[in-house]
Amino acid sequence: MLEDLWSEYTGKQEEIPTGISFTEFYDIIELITLRPNISYEDRLKRIANEIKDKKIDVSAHKKMLDFALKLPPAKFDIDNIDKEKIDQFNNVYKEFVATSRNICMQNYESTDSLSDQDCVQIVMGLFTNSAKQQILKNSIKKNVASKFPDKQEYNVSDLITKIKEFESPILTTNFDVYIGKSIKAKRRILSPNGNQYKFTDFYPWNVYYGINEIENPLDGFGIWHINGLTDYPRSIRLGLSDYMGCVERARKMIQSDGFNELFDGKNRNNWIGYNTWLHVIFNKDFFIFGLALEENEVFLRWLLIQRAKYSQMYDKRLKGWYIDNNISPGKKFFLEQLGFEVIEIRDFNNLYQCFTGI
Repeated sequence: MLEDLWSEYTGKQEEIPTGISFTEFYDIIELITLRPNISYEDRLKRIANEIKDKKIDVSAHKKMLDFALKLPPAKFDIDNIDKEKIDQFNNVYKEFVATSRNICMQNYESTDSLSDQDCVQIVMGLFTNSAKQQILKNSIKKNVASKFPDKQEYNVSDLITKIKEFESPILTTNFDVYIGKSIKAKRRILSPNGNQYKFTDFYPWNVYYGINEIENPLDGFGIWHINGLTDYPRSIRLGLSDYMGCVERARKMIQSDGFNELFDGKNRNNWIGYNTWLHVIFNKDFFIFGLALEENEVFLRWLLIQRAKYSQMYDKRLKGWYIDNNISPGKKFFLEQLGFEVIEIRDFNNLYQCFTGI
């Protein structure tokens, strides 16, 4: 998939070198994508240059004209203008409105409820670096989401079914939703009560795949996608800035007020993360396998550190096991300091067989 994305965004057929993480690869793609869009901004500036020194009646399109004039600051007399220039501006405005609505439809929900002026104002935000980058990032994420196949080459349904029998939640870093669909689970949203977490397609942390509805994440089986899922392309965590954004959002949820900071509030139903997978992090023993937990997994590593602090501070004695077949001494030391027992195995297939044979 990396070679396909590289070819699509660079036009080059090259083999991707080993050793690069997906996070690093995505950050490079994002940088490459931003470069040609400077010319797009320049094109709209040229439109403004064509009309900046004209005399025009702006009663019908004052906001649009103000926007155009602000690109290169200019002053001019608006007392008189010929009809040809008015028609020219009207055509430019109509084209801009149509383009604005199309961009909004690709990046926002409920676009039908937006007026033309709403769409124009949203797209005006493209001329701030943060908004422009977000639109481009969303476009890349939608493209990445479309690359995931509907089926995987391996069959995990037996393993997932066995875990379901234990009524245990699954936290996965996979973007694709195949493991849920492999057992015919349905996508569900754990609705908030009071001040609990409200759904957003950018951070769908209260969304899970399950056979049955549950009242909280500890109640029973559910598959939770902590790094986002392809059902909501904007939720996919790809670059380092995405992971840092998750850290900041989770930090505010975990430590945002005196109650959560001073008391063991994260095991109660009156903290904001009660209806999200974060509730599992701080209230369940962990059994981790099939996850490299490399340095680029900034968000998950940070969460495990917060979990260890929480466990020690309130004497929760949360347990953890990390299964690997080729772990470095440094990573083993790191995990053991977080309270995990490291179990080294030769072959993961044996682990899967043990699970399904129970």
